[in-house]
Amino acid sequence: MDDYLIKATIANKRVLAIIAQTTNLVEESRQRHHTLPTATAALGRTLTLVGLLSAQLTEKQSLSIQIIGSGPLQEIYAQTDWQGNVRGYVKRPFIDLELNPLGKLDIEKAVGKGMIYVIKDLGLKEPFRGSAPLITGGIAKDLAYYFFLSEQKPSAVAAGVYINSKNQVEAAGGFIIQPTLDTDIEVVEDLEKNIRSLPMPSALILAKIPPEEILRLIAGNLDYAIFETMPLRYKCRCNRAKCLAAIAALGKDIIGEMIARNRTVKVQCDFCARRYNISLPVLKKLYSQTTNQ
Repeated sequence: MDDYLIKATIANKRVLAIIAQTTNLVEESRQRHHTLPTATAALGRTLTLVGLLSAQLTEKQSLSIQIIGSGPLQEIYAQTDWQGNVRGYVKRPFIDLELNPLGKLDIEKAVGKGMIYVIKDLGLKEPFRGSAPLITGGIAKDLAYYFFLSEQKPSAVAAGVYINSKNQVEAAGGFIIQPTLDTDIEVVEDLEKNIRSLPMPSALILAKIPPEEILRLIAGNLDYAIFETMPLRYKCRCNRAKCLAAIAALGKDIIGEMIARNRTVKVQCDFCARRYNISLPVLKKLYSQTTNQ
């Protein structure tokens, strides 16, 4: 089944709910970056959460989540646009730690202490950049804390990735639930109770429970209405022209140093691992067209 999200309201439009299945895009990320299980799960959670946030964007807008931690993964970066095109990378893709005492992948240890950043390009003069300290390293609760601290939005956030014995992503998904500040406390308590009773989103997706049914389980006896469905996919926006523009931006001196090495320059995209070979004639043309910086 293709990846997608649903956007809904609960309790007479008092609560926003965004729920997604992201199995395919997380598996594609694993294949592109050749990540080992711990890195796969950490990047997969971040890709899932940034994908969920694409539901809050309008045309031409984009959003990124950056996690910088003291753990061995060091950095995770994920980005989406208003059309649900998701991409990302982890700085150290070959990290795979021992399981934690509960027998689970130790994402918290792999991420460590640090900061989570949310960068929104809303088409204004400068992107909005908010941040919060990592409180667990598990990523989902860290994003929830960011919402509370930086945007004053109390939220329930969950994301999970199930990896099978072949190190393949068999299920991935997540949700963001955000009540308005004037939501009745009884409604919030009912939602909290329902969410606590659920297994990880990846376990629900693995059991073939779609986002629509997850919404029903979260809402319980409360009314709900789905008002948007959006496809999600792993898609990079890199191309050869952008690669050449990035090299040109380095300036004439650095391009000259590349030419002096007298060999083809190989450039790899961080997001999709696609490689571009830039020949000496192309470098010399860039050099002639570039001004000193």
